[in-house]
Amino acid sequence: MAKYSGHIHPFETGQVITISGKASSSPDRIDIDLSSGNGMHNDVGDVQLHLSIRFQGAGEIVRNTHKRGGGWGQEERHENLFPNNAANPIRRGEDFKLAIYTDSNLFFVSINDKPFCYYAHRLPLSGVQLITINRDVDRIYQVDHITSPPSLWPRHRAAFSGFMPRQLRAGSVISFSLTPRGNRGSFIFNLRENGTDRILFHMRPYFNNGTIVINDQDANGSWRSELNSAPGALPMNQKIRFAVGLTNQKFVIGFNGRIISSFPFRENAATIFNSATGFEIVTKNGLEVEVHGVDHSATDANGTGFEKFCFVISGSKIKLVKAMIKARYSGHVDSFGAGQVITIFGKASLSSDIIGIDLSSGDFNYDLYSSDIQFHMAIRFPGVGEIVRNTHKRGGGWGQEERHENLFPNNAANPIRRGEHFKVAIYTDSNFFYVSVNDKPFCYYAHRLSLKDVQKITVSNDEEVERFYQVEHITSPSRCFGRELRTRFSLSRI
Repeated sequence: MAKYSGHIHPFETGQVITISGKASSSPDRIDIDLSSGNGMHNDVGDVQLHLSIRFQGAGEIVRNTHKRGGGWGQEERHENLFPNNAANPIRRGEDFKLAIYTDSNLFFVSINDKPFCYYAHRLPLSGVQLITINRDVDRIYQVDHITSPPSLWPRHRAAFSGFMPRQLRAGSVISFSLTPRGNRGSFIFNLRENGTDRILFHMRPYFNNGTIVINDQDANGSWRSELNSAPGALPMNQKIRFAVGLTNQKFVIGFNGRIISSFPFRENAATIFNSATGFEIVTKNGLEVEVHGVDHSATDANGTGFEKFCFVISGSKIKLVKAMIKARYSGHVDSFGAGQVITIFGKASLSSDIIGIDLSSGDFNYDLYSSDIQFHMAIRFPGVGEIVRNTHKRGGGWGQEERHENLFPNNAANPIRRGEHFKVAIYTDSNFFYVSVNDKPFCYYAHRLSLKDVQKITVSNDEEVERFYQVEHITSPSRCFGRELRTRFSLSRI
């Protein structure tokens, strides 16, 4: 059986520990502890969070805290669970992924990318120094301790969330297109402060009355006075587009090709530019949204020409080519360099034929295939399925495809299934792209064109991806993602 013990000091608000492993085929229990121990001579000290994953009977996951010299506290078994969860979602003999996030008051636990429970701090978080994993674990692939991208946890609250590919400045524009469906409720667009839960910009369009509420929070996290805008009816069941721009003094809000409001900075501009590094779109009151694309663009510091960024994607008001119209997601990834990761969370449709993922040098005024495509992934579903990798040189056409070459062992030709959720992560070092699918290393692919020219990621086709949850572009945690891929995430057993 595999065991793991490692130091994680300091473990602080806004950080995440992610564990990927495989339960044994006949387990009794798996124990995971966050403690103040030093790892020597079985000294675990205070145990701030104890997760006991039990498999006997119907199974359950017990949470508790142990005070050195004071014994165990009151167990939690069925309390504080998020809805629609099994008592123990981890299955015998199968891979699992467990993430523990903390804010200033609570631990949040997700299992297999689905929120499972929360648990109140009973001892100071500052005492956590050690993580241990014991008992019936057949294999441990990965233990990561990172600062959470500021996309808000638990992820189930957000319809879409993402990490900024570059620092905001005067002239930055975030634009997004979506289709609202379901009840005439509302959605929330928040810019959050990195490392905290504080909201630096809040916009809430209401589809029942056509109003938009704009606000922010002070340094204590309290809401300030709100601004109301009334741009008119907000249509349902059709593609619409919003844009949020920044000048030196204010936010500018656009909708379907026109400026509808502005909101003066209530913080120092430098604080907003340096701290607002993540955003989320959260649905409320029965509204459902499909997010089609998020663009990070720029105009001058005064916002000149800002309106062009909030035209509806379809139609003839601005020049947009077929590749952009087809793309389910399209966004800038400037400065994609060695040591960085792009992660895509989504759900394939039941009738998926092919999903294309491209890292290219294109911008939004040109057809994708008139650009260099440094890395192309064609996820194909017919037959046994396969994932084809290639590179496209502008003026030179496609290179040699890779289908069965450079795969990591024990993989299906296409691990993504129709109608199911998927997670694709693309990491790069100075020589290779490394791809993992559903948290399992899948393949590597040598750079054929310069990495520094990558500016854009597109995911298509329009009918093949049912839903996007998140697209993140972050610097890889200090544990070398590339090294972990090359070693199949193996960690030393103790």
